Amino acid sequence: MSDHLERDNATQTLGAFGFAFVIFLWGYYRFLAGPNLDGIPRAGKGPGWFGLNLVEAKRDFLKNGPKIINEGYKKVGRIHSWLSKRY
Repeated sequence: MSDHLERDNATQTLGAFGFAFVIFLWGYYRFLAGPNLDGIPRAGKGPGWFGLNLVEAKRDFLKNGPKIINEGYKKVGRIHSWLSKRY
């Protein structure tokens, strides 16, 4: 009976590698993968490194939201007009 209760080392190792692989995939898709938004200009205050100024940026957006949105549209319009002249 004790033979059935012992774990096989191969199964335990495979399970550990499988768990590590799942954690790796979750971390990649959670933190690294995403759409490339480098071509879209930013408007308003940024949240800063690691989101340390996120609350301040949210308060600024609540206070100046329409102005920030219009600023973003103006930036996109300048880029679009520059590209249309160039090409």
